[in-house]
Amino acid sequence: MTILFWLRKNATNRKGECPVWCSISMHQGKSEFSCRVNANPSEWNQVRQRAECRPGRNGAQADYINAHLEQITSKLLRAKIQLQAQDKPVTPLAIRQMYQNEGKAEPCPTFLEMYDKCLSRKTHLTQSSKTKYSYLRTATEQFLAGQNALAIKPVQMTGNLLEEFEFFMRQTRGVRSQNYLYKCVDGLREVLRFCHRKQVEVNHAAMNYAIKKGKVKPPVYLSSGQFAALEAFTHPNACLVRARDLAAFQRYTGLAYVDLMGFDFAKDTVFENGKTWICKARHKSDETTLLPLFAPAKAILEKYAYKLPHLSNQKYNDYLGTIGQTIGVPFKISSHVMRKTAGMLWLQAGVPYALVSKMLGHSNIATTQRHYVRVDLRTMETFFNTAPQGGKPMP
Repeated sequence: MTILFWLRKNATNRKGECPVWCSISMHQGKSEFSCRVNANPSEWNQVRQRAECRPGRNGAQADYINAHLEQITSKLLRAKIQLQAQDKPVTPLAIRQMYQNEGKAEPCPTFLEMYDKCLSRKTHLTQSSKTKYSYLRTATEQFLAGQNALAIKPVQMTGNLLEEFEFFMRQTRGVRSQNYLYKCVDGLREVLRFCHRKQVEVNHAAMNYAIKKGKVKPPVYLSSGQFAALEAFTHPNACLVRARDLAAFQRYTGLAYVDLMGFDFAKDTVFENGKTWICKARHKSDETTLLPLFAPAKAILEKYAYKLPHLSNQKYNDYLGTIGQTIGVPFKISSHVMRKTAGMLWLQAGVPYALVSKMLGHSNIATTQRHYVRVDLRTMETFFNTAPQGGKPMP
């Protein structure tokens, strides 16, 4: 344990004195608190971490400060010994709390209490993300109740318990997706990382526990021929026609469903250099989608007086499924499939990954490369038809 005394010079009072602060450092981190005494910067020796009296001045103040700091050091060392004797976690936070509570150790919070505290800090989450975290909170409480461990401390959350939680999610909660299961386990590890940042003792083996992610599935998207059939689709049912137009607008903009329903032509477009551009922050990641307003997309907007029709996500996907069956698409068309279609057709047209990433509003180009890489016959033909002649034959 390292004890450091220092002056907080950004809080100088009217007398020109600064408060003295104490910092406790260990391998688990550090904790700081005020010593409730002030010192003049000109009379402070940071190397010795003590006050020194200038020539010609009364040294009583410096002696008082030094005696006070010696007393703090003694109490901190005594608090560390008490924690060790009581077989309790020895962390900078625990030492500080025992010192400030005059020898009484602060009760350690439970894992569920730290989960709630961690969740309360996530004020930026969307409603759908909050629902997912609440679902995981309920599942965790159900799992711990089955283990008779509702009052379990973060340090008692071991790798073995996380493995049991994984089995619980598979058997009791019926989770089949490997990627979703990974997110559930990582949600508990996130709480443990939060505890570690707050200097609450945790089990490091549990923090490092992880299951394998599922394999990235190849993207499902419409080919150019299938999309042409979707554009040519007609039906007396106006709802199916509106769903067709929304799907076509998604293909030419790459907007996700929530961004599609929130699209406002006046707010989400800019006119520059004689062209209209879509410039819209994504609801999910707050990343900006930037791309030209292509002529087919503009024609759809003009058809609806620049106000796209609104459909619920469930109804929209149902209508797209009906359209897909009618035109003979062998898989179910959905809003997300149309977004994938936009990205894949742009890539097949030769648009660089960096631009497609910006057009789709991805936070990282690696996301585009991971979810949109797929070698198909059209890509192969384009490469070999444009490859220089006379090169070495392929092995």
